[in-house]
Amino acid sequence: MPDARALPPSSFLRLPDEMIDHIAGCLPDLSMPRDEGDVENEDLSLQSLASTCRRLRAIVVPLSWKNITLTQRDKRTPHIRKRLGQYGRFVQSIRVECFDEFVSFTNSKYAADRLAATVATWLLLCPGLSEFTFRVLSGENCEFGPLFTVLAPIAHRLKRLQLAAASWDLSTFQAFNSVLQDAHLLETLTLDFDVSYQVEPHASYILPLPLSLERLRDLTYPRATCLRAWTADTARECRSLSFEYLDMDDWKLLQTCRGASLTSLKVWDLSRRCNPAVPFDFPKLRHVRVLASLGLCDLSDLFAPTTPIESLYLPRLDDAVMAAIQLFLARQPRKTLKRLKFRYARRESGNLDDYLVARTLEDRDESLEQRLAAFIALDERRLQEYSAWADTHGIEFSAPAWIDVALARQYSAA
Repeated sequence: MPDARALPPSSFLRLPDEMIDHIAGCLPDLSMPRDEGDVENEDLSLQSLASTCRRLRAIVVPLSWKNITLTQRDKRTPHIRKRLGQYGRFVQSIRVECFDEFVSFTNSKYAADRLAATVATWLLLCPGLSEFTFRVLSGENCEFGPLFTVLAPIAHRLKRLQLAAASWDLSTFQAFNSVLQDAHLLETLTLDFDVSYQVEPHASYILPLPLSLERLRDLTYPRATCLRAWTADTARECRSLSFEYLDMDDWKLLQTCRGASLTSLKVWDLSRRCNPAVPFDFPKLRHVRVLASLGLCDLSDLFAPTTPIESLYLPRLDDAVMAAIQLFLARQPRKTLKRLKFRYARRESGNLDDYLVARTLEDRDESLEQRLAAFIALDERRLQEYSAWADTHGIEFSAPAWIDVALARQYSAA
């Protein structure tokens, strides 16, 4: 039997390192770098490939350390710090996300602060880091000071930065501004925290001088008050904006500062009084998402007919909203809407209650079950009509059932 060491290498090992590196990059990545001998991840592709031979290990190990992801379920935080001395030069992205379990901890703030301080020590060992995410919601303020101290010297090479916390005070805003001052390459900035009345006056501090964010393309921020510090030259490359809330003054600033270039807008809530005398014109806006409430806004009055909206995601499907959408399309000189999606239908209880009361006042000789069936049939017919209208106009239409039959029966029985 021939000696295995005398056998020629497999065809895969004859490939140059660059090609093997490309192939290995297509394999499933690790959720975070694991210790050797970690039996629960023996079947992971990169782990298996790295254990094949020394040459493949030298190629694959850097790939497994390119992205570090840590969640509250991982117990290996100390091991990462030990291994970064050897592999930190390969790290390009660090993502730390811990949410629900911290909230239940008796000493949750201490746990979050300790994690922030620990992760801060990692950053010093990652000279190639370009993406950083730290999202820890502990129910109380997390101390970001250690992170900001380390982030400031490396901000010049960051392209993506995402931070989340319970809330920020003025000192946190000011410390964060020092991080952004040199973030010339930053393309994506995501900040997620509760804005209380104490924090709100300081919200404009979040964006410093315009030149420091000259490459920013995507901004997510709780309130649009940051626009009050903007001019037409602020973040001129920014194309995508996401806010928790927009009122009439914010809309005016948004059109003034980014109206000519904005392509994507996501809002959680719209002000109840967002009905301008003249609709806002966004000549490049193609994607609009409203996640929670339209308030009393009429979309046909909010956006000018020349706004080329292609996809529209709205929180609630009802007759008034559909009428506004149909009116907007009727006014458009060129129909652009391609996708229309609703998060949920109108509230079942209120509409069902009104309907049942009306049928009762009509003194119909019907059982409650018959009245409920008539209500469901009516809503299903309306949903079919709207779906047919969308098909006629070449629009991809997606909406939940107008009413949950089981919930309706439970409500009517009560």
